Amino acid sequence: MKLSVCIVTYNHESLIGRCIESVLRQKVDFDYEIVVGEDCSTDGTRAILHELAARHPDKLKVMDRSKNLGAELNFNTTIAECQGEYIAFLEGDNTWTTDNKLQLQVDFLDQHPEAALCCHRVGYVDEDGNRMNIVLPPEDPPDLSDIRFLLQDSNPVGLGTVVARRLLLQGLADWVKGLKMGDWPLCLMLATRGKIGFIAQEMSLQRVHPGGTWQSLPAAVQIAYMIQMCNHVGPRLPMALQPAIGAMANRFLDQFCDQMMYGDQGPLPIIFEKLEALNDKALLNQIMRSVIEGERVRAQVKVTECNGVKVDKQKLERALAGARKHPGQVVRDLLVFRITSYLARQPRFFSTRQREKLNRSAGKRDPNRGLLRFGKTPDVGQTSKRVGSEDAAGNKAYDPALQTILLISHDSGRTGAPILALNIAQNLATRYNVVSLLLRGGDLLDDFAATSIHVAMAQRFTFAGSAYLGLIQSLTKKYKFLFAIVNSMESRGVLLGLHQCQVPMLSLIHEFSSYSVPKTAALAFFELSDQTVFSSKITLENALQETGLPASPGLHVIPQGKCAIPRPAIGAGASSDEIAWLTSMLRPIGGGDRDFVVLGAGTVNIRKGVDLFVEVATRVLNGPGGERFRFVWIGSGYDPDRDLGYSIYLRDQMRRAGIEDRMLLLQETSEIEAVYRLSDALLLSSRLDPLPNVAIDALSVGKPVFCFDRTTGIADILIENGLGADCVASYLDTSEMAAKIVALAQSDTLYADVCRRSKELADRTFDFAGYVDQLDAIALQAVEVSGKIRKVKGD
Repeated sequence: MKLSVCIVTYNHESLIGRCIESVLRQKVDFDYEIVVGEDCSTDGTRAILHELAARHPDKLKVMDRSKNLGAELNFNTTIAECQGEYIAFLEGDNTWTTDNKLQLQVDFLDQHPEAALCCHRVGYVDEDGNRMNIVLPPEDPPDLSDIRFLLQDSNPVGLGTVVARRLLLQGLADWVKGLKMGDWPLCLMLATRGKIGFIAQEMSLQRVHPGGTWQSLPAAVQIAYMIQMCNHVGPRLPMALQPAIGAMANRFLDQFCDQMMYGDQGPLPIIFEKLEALNDKALLNQIMRSVIEGERVRAQVKVTECNGVKVDKQKLERALAGARKHPGQVVRDLLVFRITSYLARQPRFFSTRQREKLNRSAGKRDPNRGLLRFGKTPDVGQTSKRVGSEDAAGNKAYDPALQTILLISHDSGRTGAPILALNIAQNLATRYNVVSLLLRGGDLLDDFAATSIHVAMAQRFTFAGSAYLGLIQSLTKKYKFLFAIVNSMESRGVLLGLHQCQVPMLSLIHEFSSYSVPKTAALAFFELSDQTVFSSKITLENALQETGLPASPGLHVIPQGKCAIPRPAIGAGASSDEIAWLTSMLRPIGGGDRDFVVLGAGTVNIRKGVDLFVEVATRVLNGPGGERFRFVWIGSGYDPDRDLGYSIYLRDQMRRAGIEDRMLLLQETSEIEAVYRLSDALLLSSRLDPLPNVAIDALSVGKPVFCFDRTTGIADILIENGLGADCVASYLDTSEMAAKIVALAQSDTLYADVCRRSKELADRTFDFAGYVDQLDAIALQAVEVSGKIRKVKGD
C-alpha cells in the first residue's frame, strides 16, 4: 500500500461527508486507503460513514471505537491502523480542494528521500463556508527547509496539508502524550528526522467554527496549551534548538499575561478548571508565577488603553492620587490583585501554603494599600528581611554511622561552579551524610537531591551576611555539622551565619577578585573562613592584590579535578540526532580529511574573549593555508538581533573580516564530549578565566589547549608542564596565538606529541577523587583548628 489517509472524527455530522468526498476525488496512480477513527460520536457521524463505506468498500475503512478514546488516543490509534508507506492527515471537519494533491505530494517525497514530510498552503473558512483572511503559512518557505521553520509563534503547518513517511512516525505517542494538540508536535518530531518539503499551492481548507475543539477554548487556555507543548517537546529536540523553543515558551507566557491582564479572557473559573484538568502542576506554577510576579506584563500602559478591563473609575482615581507618576503600574497591580485574590480562594488548585503566598502577593497589590490621603491599610505582604528556605528530603537515607556535613552552592544551574559542587557532594556522600544548601534554583536540583539526605533551597538570593542567619541556625539545630564547604565567592552571604553558629568552614574560590563586585569580596573569606582553597595561583595572587592582605597558612591552591557533567534528561534518539547535527556542523560532508577544527566554548561575553577568538580566526583563515581550518564557538548568548552590547559587534567583526561564512557560533549542546572528539584543539580565548571545566575536559581527552598568558590558571599549568612554548601565547597577542595554531596544525609529529603530553598532564593534575581527598583533609584541619580556637575563647 503506497498511502493511507488518516482521518479522526467526532460529532462532524454536517461536515464528514464533504471531508470523505474530497479524498475520494483524488486522482492518483497508486493504491491508497482511507482509515477513519470514529470516536463514538453522539450525532449522525457514524451512520454517514457506514453509508459511505458501503459504497466504497475497497477504499474506506471505518474504525468504530467501542468507547470514547479522546482526541489524543484516537489519533495515535488511527495512525497505528494505517498500512501505507506514506500517511496523509485530515480532520473530519476539513476538506481538500485539489484533486491531484496526493499525487503531487507523493511524487515530491519519492523524489526527495531527505524529506520526512511534505506540506502545502491551507486557506481558512468560517462555519458558513465564507473565506477568511487567513492563509498558512503566512510566507512560503523554500521547497526544502529544516525544523527552524516550525519554531514560530504558531504552527505554520496545517495538519490537513501533511503527508509523512509512516516509519518516521514511530515514537509519536511520546511526543504528544498529555498534550491538547497533536499537529505541532507531530511536525516537530518529523522535522528532527528529515527535511520539511513544501509545495507552494493552496490545496485544502480549514474550517473555523464554534464547535471546533480548539476554537471553543478561551484564548488564555489556548496559549497555556502551547506553553505546555513547548515544555514537553523542548527536551526532545536537539540541544542547539532548545534555546529557540525556550524563547517560544517565554513569548507565549507574555501572551498569556497580556490576555489575562487586558484581554477578554472569559470567566476565571472556566480557565483554571481547564488548566487543572491537564494535571500539569509545573505548567500551572509556571504561568501563575509569570502573572503573579508581573515579570512579563507591560508596566507602562495608559489607563485608556486597557482594552476589555472593567475598572471602577472612582477607585482608580483614588489609586492614581497616590501614584501619579506610575499609572500603568497601578493598573497592572490592580489586575494582578484581582486574579491572585481569586486564586487564593481556590483550594482545588493550590495547597494551603500556596494560597497563603497568593494572599500575600494580592496584599502587596491591594489598590487601597498605602494611600495616605484616604487612610493607610495594613501591608499583608510584609515579610521578614531574613531569607527562609524551601526544604525537601534528599533521596539518600541518613546513616547514623556517618558524620554530617553541609555543602553550599550559590546556584543549581547547569554551569561550572554548581557542577563542581555537585561532583564534590557526590564524592563526599560515600563518607558523610551530605546536606545541600542551594542559594538559587536550577536544572541540577534533582541531582543534588539524589546525593543528599536533605536539600534546602533559599527563597531569595542576597550577599547580605545577616540575611541567612536564621536559615543557618535552623539547619544547625537539626543537624550537627562536622564542617561546611562553601563553593564560590558568590556564596559569601552564608559565611557570617556559619561563623556565628561555629560551623568549621572550608571555602572554595574560583573567581578573580578583580571582576567580582565589590573587588574586596574575598575579604569575607579571609576574615570568616577557617580554610580557603583557590583553584589556581593566578586567582590567589589576584585576591591578595585586590584585598591588600598577605598570604597566610589557611590559603591553599589546588586545581580542581575533571567533573562528570550531568546530562539533561533526553532520549537516546535525541542524543543521536544531536551528535549527527554536530557532526554535520563541525565535519560537514565534502570537507577535507585534513581539516583542522579549532573549538571555542563558553557563554558569549567579553570576559570569554569571543572577539579575540574571532581575531585569531581571522588571522588564520585569511593567512596561507587558511582554507583547511574551521573555527567553531559553542555556547549560549550569541543573539546579534537583540544583544546590542556585544553580539552585534561580533557579527560586524566577522562580516568586515570576511569570515562570517567560515566561522560558526552554535548554541550550547548536551553532547559536549562528542564536540571534543570532533575538534582538533581548544582555543581558550578568555581575558580572565580561573580554571574552566572546558579546558580540563579537552586536556583529559588529549586535545591541545591554547590560551593567553596571565589570563587563566590553565596557562600556568601548561607552562609548568613544558607545553607553554607550543600552546601559550603572550598576553592577548592574537598574532602569536595564530602562529602557534598554524604551526601545530602543519606538523603531524608535533601535533601527536602535544596531544600525548596534554593527556598525560590531565591524568596527573586533574584527578577528581584525589582533589576531593585533599579538600576533605583540609576541611578536617579546619575542624581541628576551629575547635582549638573555640576552646581558647571558652577559657
